[in-house]
Amino acid sequence: MNYSKLLELAVELAFENHADQRYGNEPYTEHLKNVQNVLIRFGFHPDHKNENYARLSVASWLHDIVEDTEITKEFIEEKFGKEIAELVWCVTNEPSSNREEKLQKTYAKLKQNRYAVILKLADRITNVETSIVSSKYDGGKMLRKYKKEYPQFRQNLFNSSCTESTKMWEYLDKLLSD
Repeated sequence: MNYSKLLELAVELAFENHADQRYGNEPYTEHLKNVQNVLIRFGFHPDHKNENYARLSVASWLHDIVEDTEITKEFIEEKFGKEIAELVWCVTNEPSSNREEKLQKTYAKLKQNRYAVILKLADRITNVETSIVSSKYDGGKMLRKYKKEYPQFRQNLFNSSCTESTKMWEYLDKLLSD
């Protein structure tokens, strides 16, 4: 499979479908780019010979598209393949009447796919890094939310046998420690 072509298509699809969305003061695509950059920082480079790393890179640009746009999981599977569609689906929040229930349902499907957990970690690292920077503008509201949710996040998704994500967990632990 030509992952560089799939990556180009994912970036294009993200720009088209998230065009009117914002992430703080930035275009939403900045968030998606930052998620990919976090993956690269932690060694999940799309040019690596590991196909899972290439899939992660593609999925980093698509990880919110099913949740935030009209694009469906089936469309992602048709255009990008089953594995990438599964990554995107696993990180897509489950519908629910409250955040606690939504997270529990989402964690249940996430932890079934170790690469989806890595993608979610990259997303969370990006969100926390952004909330640290923006805390001077929003009073730290988002950072407090991530700190409050972190014990449950870690308890549900941490897997000591997945050594590929160890450095990411250590970094997130450090970011969210008091």
